[in-house]
Amino acid sequence: MSQWVKISFVLCTVGILFSTCSKDPSYPIIPGVTDARIVTKSGNLADVVFNFTDGDGDIGWPTNDSLRAQKDVILKYQQLQNGVWVDQSDFEYEFQLTPSLTPIGQDKFLEGEVSVEIAYPPPPPGPVVGDTIRFGVILKDRAAHASMLVYSPQKVL
Repeated sequence: MSQWVKISFVLCTVGILFSTCSKDPSYPIIPGVTDARIVTKSGNLADVVFNFTDGDGDIGWPTNDSLRAQKDVILKYQQLQNGVWVDQSDFEYEFQLTPSLTPIGQDKFLEGEVSVEIAYPPPPPGPVVGDTIRFGVILKDRAAHASMLVYSPQKVL
């Protein structure tokens, strides 16, 4: 019986050690964007929401940084016209995340969700040519690394 107690104790100790030694997530230093989506509001207002990760935590700008005017969120507006996605370059949005999101401590990785409220142009009057829209999202960090362009699912207005 004492042998079973020893084996149980060793197994429990090993289990506790493995459960408390969880590894922090590892992300690349280039920002990653996932799950872009459009949450419509009243009129032509919407939130473009997306999740992000960054391995070195250099998202956003400190308030006293001379380069703070840099834009780090770019939204590309597209309309579906005759089955083809058409860039609406007059309605490309650039935003600045503030303040700096750099974590304190040795673990600099970041993950989170960003929500940006925008006013998108209403569809033109008359026969509707572009009543289906989507947004592409790019996130840049302070080192000028840019995420891949990720599109939201289409939204019918």
